[in-house]
Amino acid sequence: MSKITHPIDKLISQGAKPIIFNDWWELSGYDSDARLKLTDWIFWIRGKIVGSHILVRSKIVSMGVSIANLALGGMLTVYTDRQEFTLAYHRALRQSMKPPHTSPSSASSPASMGAPASTATPPASQTSAGVAASPSGSSPGSSHDDPVRPPRSIR
Repeated sequence: MSKITHPIDKLISQGAKPIIFNDWWELSGYDSDARLKLTDWIFWIRGKIVGSHILVRSKIVSMGVSIANLALGGMLTVYTDRQEFTLAYHRALRQSMKPPHTSPSSASSPASMGAPASTATPPASQTSAGVAASPSGSSPGSSHDDPVRPPRSIR
């Protein structure tokens, strides 16, 4: 699980607000314990990320992601079409490279131009996460900082 969580946790600790992309196309099943751990992790970082996008093919994996999405209040975007997933990734990458909104007096300063904290190409394996990140606060996203846990019955 750390192959998925560590790079994103590192970006968050550096002040980035990443958009997560997971290519689980080749995944044919899942371990319930892994689903619970990933759901809990996403739940705790949800106010620190812009969103999470997941590409799936397997109906079983899709069902597990749907259950997790229910527990997370619908914050996952799930794709079953690789082209749509890739387009979403490229849109997020382009958006992350736009400078943050600045005031008119500081707009001309090169120091005011923002850049993504990290970018990566969409992953080709089920255990990697592609991340497009932008400086914290420069991208829209939900901010759920309350420590409310999802009910165990839907996890």
